[in-house]
Amino acid sequence: DLPVSAFDGSRASIGGGTPSGNNYMVDGIAAENFTSGGLQTPLSVDATEEFRIIVRNPSAEYGRTGGGVINLISKSGTNEFHGSAYYFHRNENLNANDFFSNRAGRGKNPLVFNQYGATLGGPIRKDKTFFFFNWERFTDRRLSRTFRTVPTDLQKAGNFSETRDPQGRLIELYNPFTTRVNPAAPATRLRDPFPGNIIPASLISPAGRAIMNYYPAGNTQGVAFTNANNFLGEGSAPQTKNVYGVRLDHYFSPLRRIAGRYTYDWTFRGAANFYGSEGELQNSDLPFKRDSVMLNYTDALRPNLLLDLRTGMNRYAANRVPRSLGFDMTKLSLPARLNSQLQMRAFPTLRPS
Repeated sequence: DLPVSAFDGSRASIGGGTPSGNNYMVDGIAAENFTSGGLQTPLSVDATEEFRIIVRNPSAEYGRTGGGVINLISKSGTNEFHGSAYYFHRNENLNANDFFSNRAGRGKNPLVFNQYGATLGGPIRKDKTFFFFNWERFTDRRLSRTFRTVPTDLQKAGNFSETRDPQGRLIELYNPFTTRVNPAAPATRLRDPFPGNIIPASLISPAGRAIMNYYPAGNTQGVAFTNANNFLGEGSAPQTKNVYGVRLDHYFSPLRRIAGRYTYDWTFRGAANFYGSEGELQNSDLPFKRDSVMLNYTDALRPNLLLDLRTGMNRYAANRVPRSLGFDMTKLSLPARLNSQLQMRAFPTLRPS
């Protein structure tokens, strides 16, 4: 059996094309997700009748791609009732610890993964109308970990006397208020270093002090001299998925039939808050839903002429809200008027100039 994510968001490239150049199809309907270069609405495993992969030189009926073609076909009901139920489970007990957690003296990440579902198909009118229904859910509960570099306690206080490069050399800070013309080279400027490489308290802005409070203290041994990766963050990053699908087939005659399918996918991808505050760098949780609809009409007009009409729609809707949306700028000692002047209030992103 293929896992639920076998075709979900795949970035693999086939046929020599780029990932976004491949043609992903479900029941003959285009289903590319152009943001990830993969399949937008995958079928559940037990709702998939077959799949076909064309690596190169697809026939003219496909087109729309310079890469390969992947086409999934959904299951139909039959004259007999058939159903299935399945359950997959994983946890951390059989997993090995990763290298970085071992190095930091941490145990294995907690992991509880459950994937289960059921299908049912059969006749509505024997030899005429059939249905097939599927449902699938998975829950992924794990502890996410990451190494980051955060300011040391000395640096938060403006003391950079221990801030060094990878070779152990002091990184000097210069007072911008001492900038002056270099008499020996008027096109250049001179600045005086801060005594002891310490920024005086009077030159540290209230906003800068407030922002430093949103960074946690280092909790692990960083890289020698630079203190890089001196913070090991841990946080919950839950994921949940629910998939529902239904397909109906109706035979007007042995030569003429109509079929339709609807698939609904609701997914929640949690984002760990490693800092435990609104200053967390990682984006917020992402809930989204996907809809896929297919309608197909087939008619054998003559022994040598087949009419096949097919239409469909795929929709992807994401509703990601920034973690710090509505942030009160006065928490950073900034003017209160910014709360009404900013189009979207959020914790500021800091980047080196």
